[in-house]
Parts: sequence; structure tokens; C-alpha cells
Amino acid sequence: MSERPEYLLVGEVAGIFGTQGEIKLSPETEFPERFRPGSHIWVGPEKTKYCVQSARRHRPHILLKLEGIDGVEKAEALRGASVFVPTEEAVPLEEGAYYHYQIIGLQVMTQQGDDLGRVTDILVTGSNDVYVVMGKQGEILIPATREVVKSISPDTGVMVVEPLAGLLATEEHGE
Repeated sequence: MSERPEYLLVGEVAGIFGTQGEIKLSPETEFPERFRPGSHIWVGPEKTKYCVQSARRHRPHILLKLEGIDGVEKAEALRGASVFVPTEEAVPLEEGAYYHYQIIGLQVMTQQGDDLGRVTDILVTGSNDVYVVMGKQGEILIPATREVVKSISPDTGVMVVEPLAGLLATEEHGE
């Protein structure tokens, strides 16, 4: 599994709003409530810490007023910057839900004990995520569905799957 990162990406500064220094945040989190007044975010590669003074939805963005960002010029300097929170401040997930860093690097095994490789990436699609697994058979795309993924254990570093018919290159194709 991947090493636990120090920070998690929660958004990107898409632009500015108005003349008072508000920024438009494109959220990269399923928990936009984390941007409440009094909360903190870390911005840019240098991870500058800011206190959120106000937050409101402006679909598809969240408008944030940050302490110390009082005009267009200061807000414009943040355009394009990534926005983070420390991993220890991550919102706890429901049982059976995982952050990407907990999935990437897991060893993927079939229920029969065949080693398929390791998760190297996660593709986010409209319906379900897809785990990219690299192993002896090359790249395998595993749909992140209950039908296919039988168990995920970041503690042991193993994901157990039951591949759908035709998913693995070594399967017969009826020829």
C-alpha cells in the first residue's frame, strides 16, 4: 500500500470572485462542509496555511474568503494553486470506504490465490472507480464493484477479487 501522505488534496483555486479577495475553489472532496468558517486549508506547493473566514456554494465551486487575502491581487496570486488538508484531519470514512492512498500499492489476489499484481493507479469514472493493476500479465483493469472486489485490507496490504469472465488475458475465449 502507498505510504500515508502528509496532506490530502481537497481542491484547486479556479479563480477569483468579486473585488474583496474571494477565491473560487473547485472542490476535490466529497466533504465540502470541511470548508466552514474557522477551518484551515493549506495552499500551494509551499502549503501556506489559511483560516477560512467564510464559505458558500456557487455551483460548481465553493467561494472562500481567506484570512489575509483582502483584494483581487492577493486572490489572483492563488489562481491554479492546489488546496490541501493534513491527512490526520481527513474526514473518517464509512466502513468499507477508503481513500485512494489506502488502495494504491495493495497486492491484488484472486479468491483462488493467484497473484495479479499491485494497484498502481485509480481511474475515477462516472459509475465506479477502476483499479489499475500491474503484474506478470501486464496491466489489468479491475472495476471497483462489490461483484468483483471481495475484500480490501489496507492493514494487511491485500485486495481479494473475483474477476469477471474475460477480464484476465489467460482465460480461454472460446476459440
